[in-house]
Amino acid sequence: MRIPNPANTVEQQVDILRLLRRHGSQTRRELSDRTGFSISLTRQLTQELAENGYVTEDGVSPPDVRGRPAHRWALAADTCLAVGLGVDAEFT
Repeated sequence: MRIPNPANTVEQQVDILRLLRRHGSQTRRELSDRTGFSISLTRQLTQELAENGYVTEDGVSPPDVRGRPAHRWALAADTCLAVGLGVDAEFT
């Protein structure tokens, strides 16, 4: 059994959060297409982010002719994102 690397999961979650911040609410299919992650991985990541209060369902997309409406996901209203800044200084 393969044990997932927590660092990869965090990076993947950040990718999802970044897309939602930049492009607004999206379906899992849209997130999957933009990240290159499989639908099952995208489902897992959005579920974990929702359980931790970072994302929330934001309505549904208009129904497609082929199936049921897809839920849209967006950043939770009280989500706070942190920014890291790397500073490199030379001291002589």
